[in-house]
Amino acid sequence: SFPWLGGLSFNFDATTTYNRRKHTSLTGDLLQYARSSGTDLSQLRSETVPEMDYDYNIHADLGKGKGLFGRSMYSWLKIDYRYKQTFRSGHRDLSENDGWQGDGLTPSADAPEEWVLDQANSFHTTRMERNHNLKTSASWLPIGPLWLNLSVDMKFIDRRIHDLRDGADRTYARKSFTWEPEAELKWWNETLDMGIGYRHEQGLPDIFYLLDVRDDSDPLSHSLGNSSLRSSQTHVGFAYFKYKTQEHQRMLNVNARYNKSDRLVALARFYDLATGVTTTRPENIDGNWDASLSANYTQALGQQDRWTIQGEAKGTFLHSVDFASDNPSASLP
Repeated sequence: SFPWLGGLSFNFDATTTYNRRKHTSLTGDLLQYARSSGTDLSQLRSETVPEMDYDYNIHADLGKGKGLFGRSMYSWLKIDYRYKQTFRSGHRDLSENDGWQGDGLTPSADAPEEWVLDQANSFHTTRMERNHNLKTSASWLPIGPLWLNLSVDMKFIDRRIHDLRDGADRTYARKSFTWEPEAELKWWNETLDMGIGYRHEQGLPDIFYLLDVRDDSDPLSHSLGNSSLRSSQTHVGFAYFKYKTQEHQRMLNVNARYNKSDRLVALARFYDLATGVTTTRPENIDGNWDASLSANYTQALGQQDRWTIQGEAKGTFLHSVDFASDNPSASLP
């Protein structure tokens, strides 16, 4: 903090983590699939996901504030920068046994030559993600106790994934830019605090979903990638009312919220009536929204305020949209 520069302040911090697994799990006769589990004596799977990962963060912010009207509230401008780098590495080895030597009840004890690596469903994957996050926010009092907050959160993300399976190397890279603005208008005094606001959010699909690969290790449940996935868009509206007094420490809070989301990533399901195979593929789904309203009240009881009474009520309405079809070649509307 630098008082001689008119209230200018500067903060800086850095963190890092590193993890590495030397132990590889062996699931034995029980094969755990991504969506379901089952006992298949003809399969063995060993995996570590991830077997090594690290990330580090660098964060700095610069702010300047000015007191107004002799109050403890300030107008201020703040610029916040954060850098994060993340690396992940993992693998899965899936072996098949089409012929038995022995009793067939303990496949891990059968002759080694009977186990054949399923190259199409065994893979080694590494990921690298670099995230630059720049957030600018400002607040000021334009009229009396009226308080206005404005901010925009900008993210520059560089992602890369390398996947080796079935004798083929696949590398997928994507650079993305997202921005998330927020505005809030509030009115404040010693007993009342009320406001209304709007925020726009964006979410990137997991880069693993963008790989154009097929996983059919479960004969009845296949999964596909989708390289055409887009970022999700969420519109958030919120309002709140807070009342408090020193008398009996009374507090009343009322909060309302509405979320409207489009292009959310969901696993669309396609069922083949002829073969009994269910195929899942990540898709962007529109039309999800939810609304909630909550209220709580608290106050102290008794001449010396030794007792407290508290009540709370909350209601939520959720409209959820997904996709399923018994036509394997169907497409989303």
